[in-house]
Amino acid sequence: MSDNAMVFVVWPDGRFEEMEGGFENLRRLYDGGPFDFVQDNRESHVIGAYIDDEGMLNGALFNVPASIVLGRPIYGTVALCAAYPDDDGNTLPAPVEMVKAARGSAKVWAFIRAQAESMGQSLDLIADPSTIPPARIIPW
Repeated sequence: MSDNAMVFVVWPDGRFEEMEGGFENLRRLYDGGPFDFVQDNRESHVIGAYIDDEGMLNGALFNVPASIVLGRPIYGTVALCAAYPDDDGNTLPAPVEMVKAARGSAKVWAFIRAQAESMGQSLDLIADPSTIPPARIIPW
């Protein structure tokens, strides 16, 4: 991964920011824990993301904005990028329209969470580890 590749980070609470990717920055983002790369569930694979590899096991919160953009349930912090690397294998930035969608989803989710919290409600969701299916390796 190129050290200057920009990724769009979305936290489960709706916060977001753009940051330089790079392996060391991603390691810090995931507190040194394992992270993995996934693509969205569209047939054309429009967007990719680095995710907490153990988010469904370690109590990470359900990330509503990232799940909307990726079309799959995602737990924990997400760093959005292009679905495919460049010819040298470097991560590329996420498509602009997908970043706009993620930013909009994150803003709305943060607003909804704030409204719920102001009424004493929690919208935090975590995975039930006993229902997690075994990992699958999907060939390229």
